[in-house]
Amino acid sequence: MKKKGIAVFFKNKQGEEVYYGDYKRSPKELNEYFGGKGEPSIAKGGVLKPFDNTIQPKDGNWTITASKPVLKNCPAGLEKQMDNLVLPKSGNKVFKKPFDGTEILPAGTKWLTLSPNVYRGLILTETQPTFKSIYDLKVITPSLMEGNLNVFVQIPGQKTCEVKIDFSYKN
Repeated sequence: MKKKGIAVFFKNKQGEEVYYGDYKRSPKELNEYFGGKGEPSIAKGGVLKPFDNTIQPKDGNWTITASKPVLKNCPAGLEKQMDNLVLPKSGNKVFKKPFDGTEILPAGTKWLTLSPNVYRGLILTETQPTFKSIYDLKVITPSLMEGNLNVFVQIPGQKTCEVKIDFSYKN
């Protein structure tokens, strides 16, 4: 049986985005640990309450445009495999109300609401090498979303390979 925890996201003093699963602290303790007053915004069932004034993307035909992948510390030949990465697909979309990102990527992607109109999707695998995919998405208008995909590949004995792809999603 797997332990349940809370996904924690923050920027460290170097400005790097860090995330981890906290298995020891309660939501109240985490809120206090990171400078809050111990009153996290939690609804029944342990789900974060939605933010007010969120932008609802329009239903309809959406088109994805992606930049060329930027690779750092990656083995030769990996760039050719980037076509296999999962990005949002162009096509007709009908979005849940309120929007939460689940229609953007395949089932199984866990989405977090970071702030109004800003979402993070996580795909974590337990394979060797270890792949972590993080999707950051911002709803700009009802007809425009922008984001990026960051993939981290941890290969034993090597520096972590990082891949970044920026994308826009338009209706």
